Amino acid sequence: MKISDIFTVKEDKEIYSLMSDSRKPAKKALFFCIEGLSFDGHDYVEAAIEAGAVGVVFSKPLNNRIKGITYIEVKDVKIALMKAINVFYQNSFKKMKLFGVCGTSGKTAVAFWLMKLLNKFSACGYIGGLGLYNTVRVLSDDFSVMEALDLAYCLDILKTNKINECAVELSSLTLAADNASFLNFEIGIFTNYLKENLEKSKYKTNHKQADERFFEKLGKSKYAIINSDDFQADSLHKVTSAKILTYGIEKKADFRAKNIKMGAKGSIFTLMWDNQQFEVKTSALGRFSIYNLLAVIATLVALKIPIEKILMEVEKLEAVPGKMEAIDYNQDFNVIVDYTSNAHGFSEVLSFARSFTPKNKRLITVFGASAKQDKLQRESLGKTASVYSDLIILCEGNQRNENPQEIAMEIASGIKGKDYYYIEEREYAIEQALTLAQSGDTVIILGKGHELFIDRGLVVQKNNYKGDAQIARDCLIRLAL
Repeated sequence: MKISDIFTVKEDKEIYSLMSDSRKPAKKALFFCIEGLSFDGHDYVEAAIEAGAVGVVFSKPLNNRIKGITYIEVKDVKIALMKAINVFYQNSFKKMKLFGVCGTSGKTAVAFWLMKLLNKFSACGYIGGLGLYNTVRVLSDDFSVMEALDLAYCLDILKTNKINECAVELSSLTLAADNASFLNFEIGIFTNYLKENLEKSKYKTNHKQADERFFEKLGKSKYAIINSDDFQADSLHKVTSAKILTYGIEKKADFRAKNIKMGAKGSIFTLMWDNQQFEVKTSALGRFSIYNLLAVIATLVALKIPIEKILMEVEKLEAVPGKMEAIDYNQDFNVIVDYTSNAHGFSEVLSFARSFTPKNKRLITVFGASAKQDKLQRESLGKTASVYSDLIILCEGNQRNENPQEIAMEIASGIKGKDYYYIEEREYAIEQALTLAQSGDTVIILGKGHELFIDRGLVVQKNNYKGDAQIARDCLIRLAL
């Protein structure tokens, strides 16, 4: 493709790709000077040219222009990029059926389960924190927060493989930056707003406005799937013109779960829908997982899939990797791995684990904390863990350039009245917890979930860590020998 296929230019050139990140080499690329929350692409033009850019799209004055490079001045670089993406990819994404999931938590589970269940009826991909799935995983990168070109790149892979449906995690940062504005979504799904997350985020206003704007853009022929129990549900009802389906547990909803029974092996509940009742059996763990499952069921019904067929597949649905994932090798104690890394998530997971762990048995919790958390946040993790746990084993998280022992001591400042150990290397901490576990105990491993790396600073190495779940499996196999 040539630059003149997208813009009117005097000096035309052949381009092979579009580019907005000067750190990623790209041969014969057209570079867009995007202004982000913490950077401005106009400051990295020379780096982009060194990385392979032959053209630059800009809106601010550029002092040092390099001979042989095509410069295109526009009023708004982001709008120009959205136009360029559609032209470069020949408007192919407009033919895709896309399902966007937003909210502060639960996005991964909803989008991933939606992909898994839809693949029983059609071919559906997934883009989000677990990577890119073309029915099976083809990229392991974290796409929970996406640049527009990352999203276009992933969708193009799906289109090339004849996948015309996709469940997409849409973080508030992705939406606030309008990085998905070149797409038309068939269905928008709202999980929840955790007040704790919003209060701690300096972008909390943008979060709410971005999500509302997403639902506002859904047309009358589209669907909005909304959690009726959330405190922001009413505001989403007001802004969208889409057809609304609600789900929940506490309040009246189109899809409502009642008579919930939860345990270490799964859940059973009564689904109320369309004046009918259905018994639902699932391996999903925890009350929050039932909310996520209700959102998926509502979405599938909106897609005209018979409810009986949906529930047959729900019963066979496996856990999302690293999200309330039970590890079972016929051991006589429970092991659960979960990604959550904040006090609210700790409270939900650990209170659930406490509910099925006998009073005379122990709840053993393994976790660390990542860098960029202040001392009070770390202290709250220790405080929450000590409310529910009998034994706590602290270890490394993504400490980056911080001292992991200092992070652990900040967590420990919140631990009251409970025993705890510090074992720095995460793998050994998990192995120690499983070795100590006795019949009827529960071991909860928190903070990393599906991640196959530990960020110890400097350069992050992919696959430098086997993952919490795999380490637990390997250890349980050894213990059984």
